[in-house]
Amino acid sequence: MPLPSKGPREAIMTRVPLVVRAELTRRRHAAEQVLGHEVSESQFLADVLATLIGRTDLNGEVEADVLAPFFNSTYTAEGDVAGEDGEGVLQLTA
Repeated sequence: MPLPSKGPREAIMTRVPLVVRAELTRRRHAAEQVLGHEVSESQFLADVLATLIGRTDLNGEVEADVLAPFFNSTYTAEGDVAGEDGEGVLQLTA
């Protein structure tokens, strides 16, 4: 049975340092433990972005209250955490 439409969406492709990708994966798995089910990387990142801009009404699977504990106090000025060769590619689609 097909899934219901999530509405109009657009793909975003970005390059991130490998340590950023690893940390996002760790936080996604932690959110899955809270939710009790798996969440795709794309859906998790779409929900994170929607939460960041204050459009929690667009969150598909991971509500803002689940995301908040994983993202409180994470903005720091630590400088460059990976060199040019430390980049990964994330396909951000939902």
